[in-house]
Amino acid sequence: MSEKASQPVHLVIMGVSASGKTTVAERLAAIGYRDPKRALAHIDALTEGISRRAAIQRQLLPSLLEWFADGVDPDLGLLAFRRLSDAVGSAHWYMGLLRDSGVDRKSVV
Repeated sequence: MSEKASQPVHLVIMGVSASGKTTVAERLAAIGYRDPKRALAHIDALTEGISRRAAIQRQLLPSLLEWFADGVDPDLGLLAFRRLSDAVGSAHWYMGLLRDSGVDRKSVV
């Protein structure tokens, strides 16, 4: 098993090694998240499991987290994205939209 496969998903998404000096919470705080622990809970909820949805979310979240951080309230952006994903996340069109269209993905955030 590779090092990345054995790490919690939020470590892989944020590009932090399990033995790294900077914690994921510190990285989230550094890019503008006011409540990094809650952000981690949202990240874990969005990416847990082995479903297609979770796999796509794991691929997209690094970009999305940066986009949210560029906005006025990254925490609110992530919360809204989680609520939207929870509501329509299993719809094939939603996951396809997020995965395949950078323009549409950017308009969602």
